Order: sequence, then structure tokens, then C-alpha cells
Amino acid sequence: MKTVSALVLGLAIGARATTDLVLSSTGSYPSSSTLYGIMYEDISHSGDGGLYAELLQNRAFQQVTPGTTAALSAWSSVGKAAIAVVNSTKPVSSALPNCLELTYPRAAKSVGVKNSGYWGISIRPSWTYKASFYAKSVAALASPLSVSLVNIDGTVLASAVAVPSGVLTSTWIQYSVELTPTIKPASSNNTFQVTFDAPATGGQPIHFALFSLFPPTANGMRIDIAEALKAMNPSFFRLPGGNNLESFDTRWKFNETIGPLVDRPGRVGDWSYVNTDGLGLMEYLDLCEDFEVEPYMAVYSGYSLNGESVPADDFQWVWEAAIAQIQFAIGDAATNGYAALRAKYGHPEPYKITKIEIGNEDQFGLETYEAYRYSYLVGNLTKVFPHLEYMASNAAYITGIERNSDLVRHFYVVPENAWLTQPIQVFSAAYAPVLNNINDSQWTPNLISFDASGVILSTSYYVQQMFSVNRGDTILPMTPVRAPPVYYVASKDSTTGTVFFKASNTGAKSEMVSIAFEGVKVGTTGTATTLTSNDINASNTPEDPYNVVPVVTKFTVTKNFKYTLPAYSFVVLKFTPSS
Repeated sequence: MKTVSALVLGLAIGARATTDLVLSSTGSYPSSSTLYGIMYEDISHSGDGGLYAELLQNRAFQQVTPGTTAALSAWSSVGKAAIAVVNSTKPVSSALPNCLELTYPRAAKSVGVKNSGYWGISIRPSWTYKASFYAKSVAALASPLSVSLVNIDGTVLASAVAVPSGVLTSTWIQYSVELTPTIKPASSNNTFQVTFDAPATGGQPIHFALFSLFPPTANGMRIDIAEALKAMNPSFFRLPGGNNLESFDTRWKFNETIGPLVDRPGRVGDWSYVNTDGLGLMEYLDLCEDFEVEPYMAVYSGYSLNGESVPADDFQWVWEAAIAQIQFAIGDAATNGYAALRAKYGHPEPYKITKIEIGNEDQFGLETYEAYRYSYLVGNLTKVFPHLEYMASNAAYITGIERNSDLVRHFYVVPENAWLTQPIQVFSAAYAPVLNNINDSQWTPNLISFDASGVILSTSYYVQQMFSVNRGDTILPMTPVRAPPVYYVASKDSTTGTVFFKASNTGAKSEMVSIAFEGVKVGTTGTATTLTSNDINASNTPEDPYNVVPVVTKFTVTKNFKYTLPAYSFVVLKFTPSS
């Protein structure tokens, strides 16, 4: 965010007549403290290849068909080695039945396997990378197995011996090593390699399972993406995310996303790529604790994207699965088996959860949702967890969230025809999708795009951030209510006395507004944060990631305060408290 010291005075050339606004304390009302947050969905490689910091794609050959080319996605051989995904040997675990089989000719120098990551691997000399894999072979190798990070031009950026000579056995053993690069590559076009020198007498195949490569992380999350999410100043994080909860057999199941990675089978997500589930339920909840935000945890509601619903006479397992998931998150580890698992895996105390969402986008299956799915779930969950709040998942697409935060009084399912007439209170709002790997983009627009090298924050990201960072706890009424093409809202922080005025000028010309304060005291100075471009189609791209960014300026407040809103702009005026 750029900062400029300047006085904002006068009428800009091309501006229309002044729009007179009155900002009053009369009729003010509270704003929700959880109004802005994050709605996560695993789309466009938001998790694997994104927020989850694992650098190796297809690391455990989950949910692939052995013997196929597709099973080797992101993998290739080094030297004269030959590789294939097989399930013909005893697996490393029942959850991971597939492994990589490597064969090699006699006396071949530097043979092995390499992984290209998620469209590249970012390598930084200041970082230490943690690598690991499981391996076994009928016969021990006479030469060591080395792990390396290698640039596309063949430059070895870091290397270390992971398995000394003669150590490999017929039993699966996990080997680990740390790599600290000494060279900065020109790009992220790098690979992870495991290599060795084949003996002159030849040898038995080597089998590998569950490779892994992590850079330094934010508790398992990719640092730059986590920092961008945290900088949005969220109050909640909705999990496990979107369409993950809209399938039958392939749906997201919490119990398959917890515990050691070797016990997580993964799944083909509803956006058609494999989810490793390394980013599982505990990782989501730990992220909420790290961000100091409230988890909005959703449970499966018995609906599939193909339009089918679990029948009413076979619905008991659905609410039993939901109860188990909630017990795992907030149950007493001394009395409940699922909660005891949570403690076993490192979190003895219950997570702090107050709200449970029932399903996802259930407006698509509204008939069965209203008929029995919502009531069966909430009725049975309430018996076990009477202190929790339950939210319906009928998606709403609303503008003017902040000013209309008095619009809603409950977030429960109501008769279909009543949605147009019953008042409802918007206590939380978020934009989705939030994350997007530009190499596999499945939606547009998104808030945060990224590749292996870095993040690109969209103009929509900055708008969301500007709303959330500049937050009051009391909405101040303004008249007139609207003045197109300018749309606005005002609020006040009752603790500090700071007043916020947020306005969007959707027009092609600048607009002058005057603001009169009635019963609201402000100081003589303030700051303006402005996001604007003369080009309505301007955006931030990998080639120009800072094309449109917020600019901060200073202004003085006079008796007849006026301010010019640039064309195609979003502006936040922050008035300092009166002394």
C-alpha cells in the first residue's frame, strides 16, 4: 500500500455538481463484530499447490490408477531409470496402497526420480527445506541415495545424503533430510530429485512412498499466502470449504483428514483434482487459532452435486457423522473417543467453535433441505450440543452488506416464499473463491492468485481488505440513503472515536461529496485510502502485480468538508477522533 503526504482540497477537473451528504448519530445501530471473514473452498488448487505448503505434487500417488501415465503426474525418471506406479507390493499403509517402483540398468551413473512440484518449486537460499520419503528394496544398495534441488539448467542448488550405503532394507522406513540452498535460481523452474549410482552387478527395484518437501511454513501453511489472508483482518474462517461437502462416497470425511499423513487416503475433490487432505480438519482449526478468528465449521447435509439427496429413511448415519465431527473438534477428551483422538494428535483442549453450518449451497437441494435434511440434522445436533448455533447454507448474494447489517435477525431456514419478506440479519459475509493457482484457474474473479513464485493480490482483494481493516462497531445513518453513481456507508469505532466513511464511485467521472456531521464529532485531520484506475478493466497480473493498489493520503477537515472521489474508485476516509 502506497502512502502519500498531501492535502486533498478543491474540485477535480471533470467532476459533477457536489452531492450533499449528512452523517448523523441519530438512529445509529450496532454492526456485527464478525462481519468480514474468509470463505475457503478447495478450487483452483487453493489447498494442495496453494495454502498447504507441501511443494511436491502427487507426493503419495493417492487416488490414481497404477500402471498409467496419469499416475506419474509431476514425476519423471532421472538418467536411465524407469519408473511406474504399482500396487503389487505390500503398501506403506492401508490408506496409501500405491507406491513408485524404480528399476535401473547395471553401472548406470546418477539414476533416480524427480518431481516438478506444482508448476515449479520456489527455492530461496535463506531457507532450509525439509525433505522425506519412505523407501524399501529387497537388496541393500552399495551407493547412497541423495536428495537434491536442481534448477532446469542442471545447477544443483542443494544436496544431501538421505540414505547411506547399505542401509536400505525390505521394510518400509521413512528417511528425512534437510536441504539449505546456497544458490538463488533465476526462476521457480526447479525439481526435487532422489538419485544414486547403480551397482555394476545391477540390483533389485526400489520402492518409494509418500515423498514430501516443505519450505519454512506458517504452521504448515505457505507463508506468503497465509500472510495475505491474515492481512485481510478476518473475523471468521469458513471450513472445510464449499463443494467438498456436496458428494456421496467421495465427499470430504473429517476422519480421513486427521492423524499421520500416511493414514490419509486423500480424495478426488469436486473440482476434479486430487486433494491429499494434508490440509485436514485440525490444520484448518489450527489456522483459525493462528489467525485468532472464529471457525465456522460446516457438516455434510446429505446432498450431492448430481442433485440427489440421502433419503429420509436412511438419514441417521448423516447426523451421526456430523456429531462425530463436532465431538472431535469440541468434545471432552476424557469422555469421548473422537475428542480423545484430537488430544492424541496434539490438541488436548477443545477448539473454540460456536457456529455450525449445515451443508453447502443447499438452495440447490432446497426441497429435501426444507423437508427433512436441515431439521433432522439440527434436531439431533441440538440434543448433543444445545449451546451451538446452527446456520442454514442457502447461499445469498448480497451487496451493501455493511450498511444493511441490520437486515437480518436470524440465519435459519424459512419457508421458501418467506425469503423475500422476512427480515434477516447479515452477521457475516465473505467473498469466494478466495484463492487461485494461475496454472489451474477454474474460476474468475478470485481475491488472491499465485504461482510457485509469489502471490498477486486482486483489486477485489484490496476492496475487501479496506472494508475489513477500517471497521467501526456502530453504523451511522446517512442521508440521502444513496446517490448513484456514488454508494457509501459510515461507521464509528466507539472505543477510539474514529469515524469511517466508505464510498464507491462507479461512474466514469470524478464526484464531489460534501459531508455534514450531525451529533458526530471528528478531528481536524484524517487519512484517505484510495483504490482507483482510469481503466475500468485494469487488474493486477503476474507481469504487473502492483498495477492497481491502494494509495494513502492525508486530508484536513474544514467546517464545510468536501472530498473528490475519483472515477472508478473505492475510497475510505478515516476521520481522527476529536480531541
